[in-house]
Amino acid sequence: LCEKGKTLAVCEQGSGGLIAHWFSQIEDTEGRFLGAIVAAGDESLRCVLDASGSQAPGDGREKVAETARRCRERFGADLGLAVGPFPKFDAARADPEPVHFALATAAETKTTSTPYTGHPALLKTLNAKRALNLVRLALLDAATT
Repeated sequence: LCEKGKTLAVCEQGSGGLIAHWFSQIEDTEGRFLGAIVAAGDESLRCVLDASGSQAPGDGREKVAETARRCRERFGADLGLAVGPFPKFDAARADPEPVHFALATAAETKTTSTPYTGHPALLKTLNAKRALNLVRLALLDAATT
């Protein structure tokens, strides 16, 4: 972020605030990490981001994309990163439901998803790292264009 002169704001659900915690451990981010919202659910998103939360049209991916856009706008950041909520566990499902991630810039919003599976002790950390990988890839892509 410092090298590219970009700023970042984050809205976390399925990472439990780990991204905000990690950035808070960096002594000098040169004002590049603008802040984070750790939301417990859609109600929290509505209160803090003026987002429509569960009323948003479409699937979880679209809701997370909208959250990333509103987070970016609310903080005035170059990049808005959103980590969607953990889906409810359903033992009857053959395949696990996905966790959604989104990264919003002024020009576009990119989303990705991953199955909600793995050891419970690792899921928040994995989600935080997957979300930060979106930022990493966007910054690398910005270097080549």
